[in-house]
Amino acid sequence: MNFIIAQVLGITNFGTMLILSQQKRKSGILLLNMLENFIGALIYSLLGAFSGVYALIICLARDSVIFFYEKNKKRKPIWIFISIVFALIIVGFCTWKNIFSILPLFGTLMFSWGLWQKNTKITRITLLIVTVSYGLYSLSATAYTDAIRSSIKAIAVIIGIFRLSRAEEKI
Repeated sequence: MNFIIAQVLGITNFGTMLILSQQKRKSGILLLNMLENFIGALIYSLLGAFSGVYALIICLARDSVIFFYEKNKKRKPIWIFISIVFALIIVGFCTWKNIFSILPLFGTLMFSWGLWQKNTKITRITLLIVTVSYGLYSLSATAYTDAIRSSIKAIAVIIGIFRLSRAEEKI
């Protein structure tokens, strides 16, 4: 039964991703990303994929902090990023099963680093890395609908990288 519920939640998360991709304001993007991460954590918890659960909980905390700093137009302090790195290392040691179990941790680390960069090209590339990491992890955790969602998101990110890079070249 948990397997079926996880797949249904994966379809729901696909809808969240579609709505997220249409947001114009950064606050809307961050809030919907937090919802997407929350649903993802539920999916992985139903499937017993705890590396993904804990990585997404770290993402929720990270996005909440970023939301606060962005809303108040403040610069994100580096100690928050360092805390994320240490939390991911601890989770990695505690939840290690196989090589797939570190994929969400690696992807989360890369994207967290990308969020601290001023260059949006780096942020987009790290978004692709985290999306592919979670897609592969979803396959290994039998979260098939979430793996499909990640695949579609990866294609959308690649299109965005090329489209926005070409637009920047014209400027």
